[in-house]
Amino acid sequence: MTDTAFSLARTARTLALGLLLSALALPAPAAERDPAEILALQIDMAGRQRMLSQRLVASACFLSLGIQHDTQALALTEVSEIYEATLDRLEKGNTLLGLPAVTDPQALWALRDARAAACRPSGRGCAVGGYQPPDPSHAGATRTGGA
Repeated sequence: MTDTAFSLARTARTLALGLLLSALALPAPAAERDPAEILALQIDMAGRQRMLSQRLVASACFLSLGIQHDTQALALTEVSEIYEATLDRLEKGNTLLGLPAVTDPQALWALRDARAAACRPSGRGCAVGGYQPPDPSHAGATRTGGA
């Protein structure tokens, strides 16, 4: 077996084991969860959002500089989908995670504001979330002015 095939097989086994363990450790439904446990889960998810927003910006910057175009375009798309799905779980709740829907008006406003900030329309799709390839009519254009 080649090194690459061995590495892929090991990764597949590790993924399968991780999925199995996570399926066995499903949290209790929201009605049975302690409010402190729910708050801890929400804080963890919010921290993940912060990390994802940093990855979104980094990928967008790399794309704008033409660094690892295909890799960064894929990362931008994947990360924006995860970011959006996590916002949905925080806002609407998730029975599988035992997470209730947010009902506080200020918290709902903040979640919707975060969604709007991550995906502002640019005329050709979403500026960050849902990466759109550069407009071909701008091909060959150079950057002018100071940095």
